[in-house]
Amino acid sequence: MNQRITQVNAEIKDALKKAAWLGFSRSMLVGSVLQFALFFLAPAFTGPTHIWRTIFGLTCIVMLLLFFANQRFVSLYRYIYFFLFTTLGLAQLESFLVLRYSSTVAAVAAVNLLAGFGILSIRALLLFVSLTTFGYGYWLWTFNAHQLINTESSIYLMTLAYAFVLHFRFKQNMVQQIKHAKVLEQRSLELEQLHKKYERLSQMDELTDVYNRRYFIQEAERYIALAKRHHLSFSILLFDLDHFKRVNDSKGHLVGDVVLREVARRVKQTLRETDVCARYGGEEFVLLLPFTGLEQALIVSERLRKLISETPISYGQGELWVSSSFGLAVSQEKCTLETMLQRADKALYQAKDRGRNRVEVAFFEAANEASISHFR
Repeated sequence: MNQRITQVNAEIKDALKKAAWLGFSRSMLVGSVLQFALFFLAPAFTGPTHIWRTIFGLTCIVMLLLFFANQRFVSLYRYIYFFLFTTLGLAQLESFLVLRYSSTVAAVAAVNLLAGFGILSIRALLLFVSLTTFGYGYWLWTFNAHQLINTESSIYLMTLAYAFVLHFRFKQNMVQQIKHAKVLEQRSLELEQLHKKYERLSQMDELTDVYNRRYFIQEAERYIALAKRHHLSFSILLFDLDHFKRVNDSKGHLVGDVVLREVARRVKQTLRETDVCARYGGEEFVLLLPFTGLEQALIVSERLRKLISETPISYGQGELWVSSSFGLAVSQEKCTLETMLQRADKALYQAKDRGRNRVEVAFFEAANEASISHFR
């Protein structure tokens, strides 16, 4: 394509040299005679008024006389010729159509009939337009049909090439945008997964894989507010492992960790999906039992106590038997989370004082005090 453009430019230069710098040629003489004839015989192609046609025709006659009079006036003729063609303006649409669809001689004559009214100060601009628009860069009295067809074909090919480049760039940009969107989507998924991971880490106890104390308090406060609004019952169960310090002292903290993990696993297997189990601190665990009254809470407490105490816990070098003590608090009309935890803790220590491995219940009375009852 670049070679073809270079070839077209070379042809343009050759045509300009032939027309502008080599003086009068036979084609220039024929063009002048034809344009003089068409100004009077074919007004449909011209458009200017009769006065302008007369002036232009007389000018052509003068130029012919100058040519026959003396060859030394060639430069003067060339100057006048260029001056007239660049100051009278652009050719009308009819001339352009003749150029595109008529014979070579008619095209030569018609294009040279530049009609309309130009301005002297823009003659250079009009000359450039007449050179590049109507003849694709040629002085039209020197071209032939093959040159025009080849040039137009080259322009058509250049247009197709440019369209192909634009289409290729558009597709390339679309592919890049799609890849970028996929990368953003992947990063978004990764960020979402990281968010869930860190959110879970912030809620869970790392050792036992149950909820931590902070998350339990948040969930308990939310549910207590809901229970008060809709008059729902719930229970809080607090328990710890009996003599757990002896396990750490005699077997080591690693064995103690094994015991805590196994107890947490057994508790999670027993609970419902709505229940919340959390490590309250050390060997203490706390449970929130939504929609659970006293009778159901006692059944859950006793089942957990048996599950912990009646099955030994295996570790690397043997087995351990452990037990647990439970303190149970059941919701009342004006209870708060802090009050519920205090009553459950009081019932838990009452269970330890009364022999361990048992369940104690804290009942709220009118004086806002709790009575502790044993259930086994």
